[in-house]
Amino acid sequence: MFKRSLCKTLAFLLLAGATASAQANWYLDGESSRLSFISTKNANISEVQRFLVLHGKVSPKGLAEVEVELDSVNSGIPLRDERMRKELFDTKTFPEALITTQIDLGPIN
Repeated sequence: MFKRSLCKTLAFLLLAGATASAQANWYLDGESSRLSFISTKNANISEVQRFLVLHGKVSPKGLAEVEVELDSVNSGIPLRDERMRKELFDTKTFPEALITTQIDLGPIN
């Protein structure tokens, strides 16, 4: 279920920022796009975090890619952000995450 939801979210993010004809690459509008995730602690406290820097595109054949700069994680709490960078994402070793999927462009075209 998570994978399907992620693909739909990814498709929405990419298509929301796309501005070109079907014959060219579409690029993600990083200013208007958002990738968020929810973390839960103590079994009943959930909080939303997001990434501030995203890059993405959709090729003319429908290959969608989003690169997430993991160092841009933002929870609104600087100490938590530092801990997520170091302990959760290990951004020194893994500075970015790459998400890819295939989108059927037929309904869009």
